Amino acid sequence: MPSADRYQREKERLARRGVTPYGERVSRLEALGLTRSQAAGHPGPSETSARELFSQPDYRATIYTGIRGDADDPPRVVSFWTDRPTDVRAGRYMALTRALREERVTPIEFHRRIRRMRPIGGMRPLDDPEAVLALVQTTAREDIVFEYRGRARPRRAGAGRRSASTKRGRK
Repeated sequence: MPSADRYQREKERLARRGVTPYGERVSRLEALGLTRSQAAGHPGPSETSARELFSQPDYRATIYTGIRGDADDPPRVVSFWTDRPTDVRAGRYMALTRALREERVTPIEFHRRIRRMRPIGGMRPLDDPEAVLALVQTTAREDIVFEYRGRARPRRAGAGRRSASTKRGRK
């Protein structure tokens, strides 16, 4: 959350341009593709609110989950739609399974690191190294998915773009 000083500086900067923070937010969200009423926080009856639009999961991840020896929850491959933090945890988990397969991580270290992980998409990741290696052997490569749906939510303005700068000879 931005500090009060930072907010005040931003407010003063916008005031010099003759814009209020609220007006700036509305115009920024309109530039992202929202209607004016959505951007203002008052969507029409047939429109999705900006909050719902920005909270839609847009990544698909795959993990191994289950418990070896449990008939109700057997080890298996699970794919699900998720948001960014969960997708990052799923990616870390699958990187550890790859490290286990390539013997860069010992089974004991794998078990210890996965045991400390928070649930991924509401599911506990499989921490049994033998079961994970068995699933790695039997899972087709195309079944392991890390997919980006496109843009379920609009892009942030200026994300990934650098502004023109004259520092160090750049223009």
